[in-house]
Amino acid sequence: MNRKRTLTLLLAGALTLAAAGCGKTEDTDTTESASGTGSVTTEPVSATSEKKEDKKEAKAAITDSSYADKIFDTSYVHEINIEISEEDWADLKANPTAKTKYKTNVTIDGETLNEVSFATKGNTSLSSVASDPDSDRYSFKLNFGKYVDDQTYYGMQKLNLNNLYADATYMKDYLSYQIFRAAGADASLASYVHLSVNGESFGLYLAVEEVDESFLARNTDGEGDLYKPESEALNNMGKMGNGQMPEGMTPPDGANFPGNGEMPEGMTPPDRANFPQNGQMPEGMTPPDGANFPGNGEMPEGMTPPDGANFPQNGQMPETDQSSSDDTDTTEQKDQKDSKGRGGKGGFGGQGGFGGFGNSNSGASLVYTDDKIDSYSDIFENAETDATEEDEKRVISALKQLSEGTDPESCLDTDSVIRYFAAHNFVINYDSYTGTMLHNYYLYENDGKLSMIPWDYNLAFGGFGGGGGDRMPTAGNNENKENGDTAATPDPEAGSMPGGDDATSLINTGIDTPLSGSTTDSRPMWAWIANNEEYLQKYHEVYDELLKNYFENGACAAEIDRVYNMIKPYVEKDASAFYTADEFTKAYETLKSFCSLRSESIRKQLDGTLSASTTDQKSEDQLDGSGLNVKDMGSQGGGKDGMGGMNFGPGGNGGKNKDSKDKTTEAATEP
Repeated sequence: MNRKRTLTLLLAGALTLAAAGCGKTEDTDTTESASGTGSVTTEPVSATSEKKEDKKEAKAAITDSSYADKIFDTSYVHEINIEISEEDWADLKANPTAKTKYKTNVTIDGETLNEVSFATKGNTSLSSVASDPDSDRYSFKLNFGKYVDDQTYYGMQKLNLNNLYADATYMKDYLSYQIFRAAGADASLASYVHLSVNGESFGLYLAVEEVDESFLARNTDGEGDLYKPESEALNNMGKMGNGQMPEGMTPPDGANFPGNGEMPEGMTPPDRANFPQNGQMPEGMTPPDGANFPGNGEMPEGMTPPDGANFPQNGQMPETDQSSSDDTDTTEQKDQKDSKGRGGKGGFGGQGGFGGFGNSNSGASLVYTDDKIDSYSDIFENAETDATEEDEKRVISALKQLSEGTDPESCLDTDSVIRYFAAHNFVINYDSYTGTMLHNYYLYENDGKLSMIPWDYNLAFGGFGGGGGDRMPTAGNNENKENGDTAATPDPEAGSMPGGDDATSLINTGIDTPLSGSTTDSRPMWAWIANNEEYLQKYHEVYDELLKNYFENGACAAEIDRVYNMIKPYVEKDASAFYTADEFTKAYETLKSFCSLRSESIRKQLDGTLSASTTDQKSEDQLDGSGLNVKDMGSQGGGKDGMGGMNFGPGGNGGKNKDSKDKTTEAATEP
């Protein structure tokens, strides 16, 4: 499968902020040919008419899901030890962004599996740690069957070990997945592990189930196909993880950009990443020698943007044209792009919009464009299962039916999608489909019906929008009158929603207006709910169930307390942690209060005493969150001593990533 993600080095402050937004975008290979213990291996399939049937038989062979009761028993902190040669361990720490796979022996709660693939993972979190000379706290991925046929851990093929980057609560991912399951949606299992390397403590990590064929076997009897859409703009940005300029972009006159991820000659990083919204350099940062950085958000003198990039005047993210070589837009479609913030005039996706990154027309937005498979590269180039051309055509057909809006039941698992959005919109994660980045979700297709599976919630609860920076203007929530929105449109120059980015505005975010930086019609997977009273009512009913069964009965608060008490001793001893024990305690208290207030606000929205549309709310009706600081829970660029701030690609300031060598000749891909 074609994987194009690496990491990002961007020149101006606004561009680097974009790279940070990518937040933890995961680079996963096509699922390896390892099936459950005692079952047959998944064999490569041919492009014949029998391919689909062969694939179904192979998936059906993965029958063991007992790992769910093993490593994902959440009642205690598990122990994982990685036995790796000293030479390989030193090589990994010297070249972390190479993502080299190493053969290791892994012991999980006393059970040892030999010859397990072990590699670093992640994008922004990876490069941030790689850029810090004082930290080697990377996220890792284990692949049990990479080198040993049929080897799994009780049916699990891969396991993610997340370093809890940008999460002072240690619980954002964990709790988000709990909320999804409480809402009745499929989601990855997660548990806490104490990680050791060669017997030496390496810190508290979160183990997260990979969304792959093992996940499908546990949740769907192995049926269907998985895709992990990612906007091409983010993929192009990722090409700069090695310190090189993005494709189609030239540096400013006089600027010397090395290819090793280090800072350009004559350029110094800021003391802490603080990127203003006016296009100026961050405080404490000087540009490379000879580079002329204007203060109006324009490109530096002598510098050309990446192909298709439209740099606005407000210092925000650039618009990237994701059109295919065949421009099939009708005049009407182009007019819509100009007026709805999906391209055209107005810099960042048009007036009031935030196009480009947030409104890809290559599939990640799930907008139907035409019947050509190549038009949906964001989806099909990121397939997680062995999808056939027939499978891809079914996805396109479903997107077409979705765009017509006449019969969602024919192309969607409507109940699953409604439950997905109920949970997703509760936790407020804009590093996602409802934000501007168009990633961090899986698209699942089975028998021509689509649904979504959640992924990567370390920036939930306002960590991306709010705690991590201004929330973008929500033109889709406010000005799209054809969708029933009548509230005033926010000022596109303001860079934030009405009400600001404080805890009060986040807690009271309208459940019927969950988008940030995009229009309702540019998010069709949400639009069919928002535009239909019957489905909107079902969505509200799911919220009612979720509040009663997980929040109002005290279950969520009890789980937060339990996890806090369980992991606190590990946090206190974790010398490599991004946050101190005191910061963890403060974050725990903030998270608990945030969830309680968010639940109360949604109950008021369901009861009609507070509008479910953000811009129609009256301040006197809102829940008061002024006593909370969202940043206390962690945000992109947060962490102990400024850890997790702006990075400049692999190697960065820490001098890592030198003389990379490939231990398995496959360093460029995930395990």
